[in-house]
Amino acid sequence: MKKIYCLICALLVTLLIVGCAALKEEAAPTKETAKAEPQVEIKEEVKEAAAEEKVAAPAPATTKTPTTTTAPKTEAAKPVPQESTAIVEQSKEVSPELKALLETADRKLQSMAYLYAGPTTQNRFLNTYLVKGKYIKVDLYEVDPYVIDSYFDAVYLDTEAKTATGRCEDKKRCMSTNVDNTKKIFNVSYDDYRIKTSYEWVKELTFAEIVGPELMDGRGVTKVKYHDARSSTEMWIDNTYGVPIKLVITYDDSTKETHQFKDYKFNTLGDADVKPTFT
Repeated sequence: MKKIYCLICALLVTLLIVGCAALKEEAAPTKETAKAEPQVEIKEEVKEAAAEEKVAAPAPATTKTPTTTTAPKTEAAKPVPQESTAIVEQSKEVSPELKALLETADRKLQSMAYLYAGPTTQNRFLNTYLVKGKYIKVDLYEVDPYVIDSYFDAVYLDTEAKTATGRCEDKKRCMSTNVDNTKKIFNVSYDDYRIKTSYEWVKELTFAEIVGPELMDGRGVTKVKYHDARSSTEMWIDNTYGVPIKLVITYDDSTKETHQFKDYKFNTLGDADVKPTFT
């Protein structure tokens, strides 16, 4: 009996030990469970953090870019200040002295006649120009020998109609026993005889620097100088009637072009001196 009681106690103790061990195994996680659960928790935390970042993240940086990059561009693109433009315009104003000189021709000039030399004449004084209003008569230089049948010694120009006719007026040269060219009209090219008058040269001048007074061909003149995009021009303007006596153009390639006007006669011409007697 006593042995049986001891056996039962031993069995109970064994069962108690086995039960406690089973409880410990259930309460204590396995290594795999211990490793897996933290990974799940970390992944969930990462996902939650990422979601929070998406919700709380500020607007993309590109929305701020224009404010940082356009500021210096706007500053660089500012127009030139108005006052600097005014300075440039003021530097091109004509002085009262030059303005009065350029207006002289309009106030005093009614007609003029002069000898001309320039590039078209190899700088020789050949033809005489008579100018009144829109009409110009060109007295041609007498050449020898000549063929009487085709000879004319004057050309009449109408600068508004841009027409030109040749006439033969010197009876000694225009008439012979069988020929009378004084009653003949010769067809000529307007462009062949139309050159810029001395009045037109000075009227194209809008700005110049006055160099100073000089004496040329016995007349008091004022020398002026001006520039354009491709040349520099010196002009000697008659003080009394405001037209040039000489001008020299120097181009950028250092070549020069000279125009000269001499033997001026002012305000002596009538309409009959510049218009043909018949048409």
